[in-house]
Order: sequence, then structure tokens, then C-alpha cells
Amino acid sequence: MWELLLNSFLIALVLNLVSFIFAWSFQTDKFTDITYSLSFISIALYIIWATLPFPTIKWWIPLLIIAWALRLGTYLFLRIHKIGVDTRFDEMRPGFFSFMKFWILQTVSILIIALPMILMVKGSSNGLDIIVYIGGFISIAGILIETLADYQKSKYKSDPSNHDKLIKSGLYRNIRFPNYTGEILFWVGIFLCALNWLQDWSLLAVISPIWIITLLTSISGIPLVIKSHEKKYGHQKEYREYVKNTSKLIPGLY
Repeated sequence: MWELLLNSFLIALVLNLVSFIFAWSFQTDKFTDITYSLSFISIALYIIWATLPFPTIKWWIPLLIIAWALRLGTYLFLRIHKIGVDTRFDEMRPGFFSFMKFWILQTVSILIIALPMILMVKGSSNGLDIIVYIGGFISIAGILIETLADYQKSKYKSDPSNHDKLIKSGLYRNIRFPNYTGEILFWVGIFLCALNWLQDWSLLAVISPIWIITLLTSISGIPLVIKSHEKKYGHQKEYREYVKNTSKLIPGLY
């Protein structure tokens, strides 16, 4: 188990270290998101390879993660090549250490978020097969919500008449960050899938959904986007009313 954890960390570390060097050298954001996705794909493939023969029902977890990472990575790769720069990193990108802190955070986050997949591998079944399917359903729902949100936003931004306007239609009518809602659902579902094989200390994998929720709501997700939105749209009355009357992630709750 410790070997799996160590090698998974080394995979994430090497990929992110190399990408950071290129990103800093060329002052570009084009490596950030694709490295994030490739790290999960690489760890998932390593877990499958290192633990063969892999029980059929356990395939749910690495395959769902690979599908999620391929979808998200492709979308973000195409988006950054279209827009050229990610304004969320404007303040930290020029500083070597401030930029490096983000990449360190990303590397550590990858390992934490991937914990359910890593720790469930050696575990025996708890007889909760039904929760595997429930978790899989939640994860698939999360992917679909995130995909639809990204599609709606991309389509909205592609219309020249929406230049300098914030999307408030589709899923964004009721929540401000539906893509993050989908992201959280995905990882909650992954943890539930893995729960069938988690025992004793491996139950610490619960830190995965807790961390992704914390990351997106308090650290590098919503706070950075809000900061960017305030800079772009803060002077607009329509934007201020939208922020005041629209939940962030869950309609009517948060």
C-alpha cells in the first residue's frame, strides 16, 4: 500500500515539476490544467497496472476517473489555447515562489483527491456492492452536470454579443458555479464507490471529498473566480444583483 502511495505521489510530482518549469520559463498557463488531468490519468493507469488482476467491480473507479480527466483535460486544453491566458493566475504568475506555491498545492491536491482510488485497491469487500453503483451514478451525474455547464458557458462566450457579459442562463440561472457542483458530486461519488473496500485507517480517504470541497469553495476555485469576476463585472449593477440573488453551488442552500 505504501509503495502505491509513494509511486502515485512521485508520478504527480514529476509531471507537475516538469510542467512548472516550462510554465514559469515561458510565463504561460497552457500547462496547468492539462497537467492536472494527465496526473490523474497516469495514476489511474499505474494503479490498474500495479494491481492486476483487477476485480471487475473495482474497474468503476479508475475508469470513471480516466473518463472525467479526459473530458475535463480536453475541454480546458482547448479553452486555454483559445483564450491564451488564465486571468486567475495574473498576480501569482510573475513571482517564482508564488507561482511555485500553486503548483505545489496542485501536486499535493492530486494525491489527496486520488486517495480513495489508491487505498481501496488492497481492501476486501465490505459487502456494500450497492454503494458502488450509487457512487458510480453520482459520479456520472457529476460529469454530466460539469460537461453541460462547460458547454453552456463555452457557447455563451463564443457569441460576440456576449463580450464582457457574465453568463446567467442555463444551469447558471440557478447557481453561479454549476461546473464546481458537478466536480464535487463526481468526487463524492468516487469516495462512495471506494467505500466498499475501505477499512480501518484507509477510511481516511474521506479526506478526498472534504479536500475537493474545501479547495473549490475556499482556496483555489470559487475565490479566484470571484476575484476575477469582480475585476471584470464588479461595476455592473446586473452582476451585483445576480451575485446577491443566486446561490453558489446548491440552489437555495449555498
